[in-house]
Amino acid sequence: MIDDIVNLGEHLKDADKYRNTSNTAGAIILWDIVRGVAETGIAWGAGLVAPAAMAAVGTTAIAAEVLTRILASPARVASAGAFVRAYRALSTDHTPARTAVFKIATRNLASTLGIPAEAVLKAVETRLPLAAQI
Repeated sequence: MIDDIVNLGEHLKDADKYRNTSNTAGAIILWDIVRGVAETGIAWGAGLVAPAAMAAVGTTAIAAEVLTRILASPARVASAGAFVRAYRALSTDHTPARTAVFKIATRNLASTLGIPAEAVLKAVETRLPLAAQI
């Protein structure tokens, strides 16, 4: 089994030959999105889709886009990971040191995302019960 792990690097070297050098995947994905939006617009115009359902789908799509953008950047992933670890540590043992680490991680996340730290702290306090106690 250890040999399989060691030899994994050999398999990864060949993975580059499957790259999408023509960038056709992006065009196919864009076409699929445009088609879905058009179909939804036609269904909404015909009265087959409720406005509340459209709002729910739109909200979900925006949340997925934001999460995708966060996960696409190593710096943002590291910052979000540090924030989650700090929150988990704070939830197990509420000490002044862990509170300070949580505040630093929250400010770092805000800085990495390009959002004012006060806005992130306020959003965190309203959505995470433990953070409201800080």
